[in-house]
Amino acid sequence: MNWEVLSEERHNKPLDKKKEKRQKIIDIKERFEMLEPHLNERSKRLFAATEAMALGHGGIGIVHEATRLSRKTITAGCQELQEGTVLDVKKVRQSGGGRHPVTAHHLKMLSELENILTSNTCADPEDLLQWTNLSTRALSKFLTDKGFPVSHVTIGNS
Repeated sequence: MNWEVLSEERHNKPLDKKKEKRQKIIDIKERFEMLEPHLNERSKRLFAATEAMALGHGGIGIVHEATRLSRKTITAGCQELQEGTVLDVKKVRQSGGGRHPVTAHHLKMLSELENILTSNTCADPEDLLQWTNLSTRALSKFLTDKGFPVSHVTIGNS
C-alpha cells in the first residue's frame, strides 16, 4: 500500500466536506440576501425551513450560519411546513400571541380609574371633551395605592 496516497486521501476528504459546506452557505446566503428585502418575518422563516429541509441532516446549522436566523426560528418553520399549518396571508404570527392588556388582568381597574377621574374632572358633565387636573403619574400612584400596580404609560394609553 502507498501510505502517501492514503494520507493524502484522509486529509483531502474533510477539506472537501468543509469546502462543500462553505459553498452551500455561500449559495444560501446569496439567495437569502436577494430575497430578504421582500420577505416578512413569516416568509423568512419558511424560506429558511425549506432550505434546511432540502439539505437534510445538519441543514438547520448551515442555514443558521448563512441567514443568521436563530435555530429556533428555523425549527419552528420546519414544524409549520411538516404540520401543514396554513395561516391567513395577512398574518405573520399565529393568533393569541403577545401581551394581554392590563385591563384583562384587573377587571375593576377601569372602573376605579373612572371613579378617581370623576372626582377630579373639570368641564360640563354632558360635554364629551373633559379634562383632569391630575397627571398620568398621579393617576398611576392612586391606582397603585388601590391595588392596581400600573405605570403612567399604561394610564396614558387607557
